[in-house]
Parts: sequence; C-alpha cells; structure tokens
Amino acid sequence: MHKKHMRVFVIKDKFYRTTIRLIILYGSESWALKEQHKRKVRVAKMRPLREMCNHIRKDRIQNKIIQEKI
Repeated sequence: MHKKHMRVFVIKDKFYRTTIRLIILYGSESWALKEQHKRKVRVAKMRPLREMCNHIRKDRIQNKIIQEKI
C-alpha cells in the first residue's frame, strides 16, 4: 500500500472500530437473535470493511479474505 492510502485506511479503521461497530452492536446483549438477524449483523459489519479495502460485493471476494487484510 502507498503511504497516503495507508493513512486513509488507518483513519477509516479507527472510525469503524469506534463508531460503526458500536452502533451495530448497541443493545445486542438483550437481543433474542434469530439466524436471520445474525446474518444481517454480519452483512452490516462487512460493508464498511469492504469499503475500506476498496471492494464491492460484485468483486466476489470472500469475507475471510477481506477480514485478513484488516
């Protein structure tokens, strides 16, 4: 990665960890999760991660590969 791109990546990662992830999981301790809800949470968590890596769903890159990059 280029130095400039790495800096942007670090900022996006901090924003994701401090804001997005907390919003997604807010109140989750009291949820009665169904499999459908678990899937929606996983999808919502992956969207910003894909964006940070400059990938979209149509690129067909597996979630585990994107998570390894981060």
